Amino acid sequence: HKKKEHSSSSSESSSSSTTSISDNTKLAALSLRGGRKTKFMMVGVPEAEAVVDKDEKDLPEVLNDLDQDFNYDIEEALILKNAPENIAKMKEVAGQLTINIMNKPRKDKPLLVMDLDYTLFDMKSSAENFNELKRPFSDHFLKELYPYYDIIFWSQTSWKWLEIKLTELGFLTHPDYKICFVLDKTCMFSVSSMRKGRVRKHQVKSLGIIWSKFPQWSAKNTVHVDDLGRNFVMNPQSGLKIKAYKKAYKNRQILI
Repeated sequence: HKKKEHSSSSSESSSSSTTSISDNTKLAALSLRGGRKTKFMMVGVPEAEAVVDKDEKDLPEVLNDLDQDFNYDIEEALILKNAPENIAKMKEVAGQLTINIMNKPRKDKPLLVMDLDYTLFDMKSSAENFNELKRPFSDHFLKELYPYYDIIFWSQTSWKWLEIKLTELGFLTHPDYKICFVLDKTCMFSVSSMRKGRVRKHQVKSLGIIWSKFPQWSAKNTVHVDDLGRNFVMNPQSGLKIKAYKKAYKNRQILI
């Protein structure tokens, strides 16, 4: 009978001890049988990998993606822009694309196409939260332009990760500006060109895809802001290249 009481008491004590543990409980406060020799298994995703796009099925077609840039002069760009195979690719993507409108385009507003990774967001540095990796004054920049431009995001990222980034960074819910819609990497296609004696293949953001869906926008009233000049190759005169935002922890003053 005494053994049963002792067992019951131990069980109650163990249960009480377990229920008192919370997310704020320190390891030093736990009564562990192994003492300092106790081993722990950490479960989760390393922060550095938390926002990395794992959908890389098309990477064999892309050379040095997101790291090396190719700068084309106007003549080179026009050759690629007018190449029949590239025009066919653009039409194919446009034909398959259904755009989900978040906020309707406003009348007579030109279009601002914004890249995300390394333009407004340092995608590789480590931080405790997304906002620490956000380019300084990004919201102010978009707020100031919103009265004059309709704004969209176009990122070379799969939709799953793009939605997470935009949501965590607050771009989709900011009270001072609205985003019309978002395009991901499925709206891009690859082009090939000779660079330094080698055939190079990389993906592009062809604004003609957007213009085919929205006739009120064209090369006359569209600005595309990106850190990679090669993304402009199908529309070189609409592109505005800016300095890439990297190493956010020590580059807090790199503005747009």
